[in-house]
This record gives sequence, structure tokens and C-alpha cells, in this order.
Amino acid sequence: MFVAAGALFVAVLLGAIAIAFLAGGDDGTSSTTTTAVEVGPDGSTVPVFERPSSLPAANSGRAPEDPGDPGGWEQTLVFVLMAGGMLTIGAVVFRGGRRTRARRAEWLAAAAPGEEERRRQGSSA
Repeated sequence: MFVAAGALFVAVLLGAIAIAFLAGGDDGTSSTTTTAVEVGPDGSTVPVFERPSSLPAANSGRAPEDPGDPGGWEQTLVFVLMAGGMLTIGAVVFRGGRRTRARRAEWLAAAAPGEEERRRQGSSA
């Protein structure tokens, strides 16, 4: 179960990385920004601007330049450290559960019918 969960986690992580690299990126074409112009009722030209939005459009940002910028190596390092910490916690929990199940099996075996008598006879001999 632990191996399957780890494999699933790695697959999801690699899939997210692949999507990030395939979806974004510069395709080498340069785009120019043009401002639309409307003609007013009196014959004057009026520029038309886009409406502001609190959510930026996809791929409209800039590449990270400083270490503290979003998407830089520091942010990636934090993500990797958090993912590693989650895997470590999962491994410790799984390992502890396995030990607990083994100890419980020993306890149940010691409490099996007739086991107490065998133990008493072995200690008195």
C-alpha cells in the first residue's frame, strides 16, 4: 500500500511538472500590443482600453528575475521540501502501524486458548 501511494504521488507530481512545461513557455513568436480606437459622435478618436481584472490572464505574467519572485527556484525548493516531508510522515505512520499490528498479533497469540497453561508448565519445569 505504501509503495502504491508513493508511486501515485510521484506520477501526479511528474504529471503536474509535464503539464507546466508543456502548457507554458515562449513559442518564439513576438506579439505586438495594439490599442483599438473608436470614432466618437463628434468625429474624434477615442482609445478603447481593456477592463481591469483582479485575476491576471494565463501566461500574462513575467518570468522570475529575483530569488523572491513567484515561480523562482526558492518556491520550487519549498514545494520539494514540503512534498518530501509529507512522504516522510507517511512512511513513519505506515511503519508504526506495521509494528503495532505485529505486536497485537503476538499479544493475541499469547492469549490463545491453552497458551497460558503451556506457559505455566514451561516455567515450572
